[in-house]
Amino acid sequence: MAASSRDERLAEVVRLILDLRAQTRWLTHAYVVFSLASHFAKTLPPNAAEVESRVALDLLVQEGVLQVDGEPQVVDVDGTKHRLRLCHVVESHPMVASVLRAMAPPA
Repeated sequence: MAASSRDERLAEVVRLILDLRAQTRWLTHAYVVFSLASHFAKTLPPNAAEVESRVALDLLVQEGVLQVDGEPQVVDVDGTKHRLRLCHVVESHPMVASVLRAMAPPA
């Protein structure tokens, strides 16, 4: 895959993750994988979509775009404690900054 094609694909995934982050309080690892798989399932068979979602997530982590908790964090949700592996978008990463600028409403 050509570098520009790969970057465009990753930017698309970053946009999706930023949209997810805007919709939920907790950006969990499972939620991101499921959402990416659903997105990829529009053009791929379900098993391939699941694999593609994990590959994309791993690549974003390797590139420093996303950080995933190594150990679950204890999160209190309405008095009930949950152990969740959270994903954190690295907003200072050039790709994330570029996608955020493109998503911003015109001034």
